[in-house]
Amino acid sequence: MVALSVDRLRELLSYDLETGHFRWLVSRQGTGGKGSIAGNTSVYGYREIRVDYVLHKAHRLAWLYVHGALPVNEIDHIDGNKANNRLSNLRIANRSQNTANRRTPRADNQLGVHGVSRSRNGFTARVMKDSVLYRLGTYDTVELASIAYRNKHAELYGEFSPFWGEAA
Repeated sequence: MVALSVDRLRELLSYDLETGHFRWLVSRQGTGGKGSIAGNTSVYGYREIRVDYVLHKAHRLAWLYVHGALPVNEIDHIDGNKANNRLSNLRIANRSQNTANRRTPRADNQLGVHGVSRSRNGFTARVMKDSVLYRLGTYDTVELASIAYRNKHAELYGEFSPFWGEAA
């Protein structure tokens, strides 16, 4: 399979830096036609566009369109909205940084709070970075444990933390 070139991409689609939308420059079967917004939103919330029979994530196409090449690493949506493909909302990130930018707790999280679990003596907060587990202590309330987690997460991940810049 041949990788999509920036020239082929620009031949078929236009990209609006301000809206993050791609529009078809050509009429193609199965699309809304020339000038229509390209792609669909996946069940995971990403905008996807089929080009030459290959499905691509729109944020990766946006990067290719503007920069002429795909990054080796991942592309992170700064605001956590997977459908917001404005160039100003995209940045290169490694796997750890991209995962750290998760806005909502995992589906299997029983307390609904990042980094906090129930323990025998209250609520335990911990965070992991680069395979190092930081045990932040046990607290009387979920709220106190959550504050400890958010502060440490912001300290460790900086601008890639959704809690960066919060006052604790």
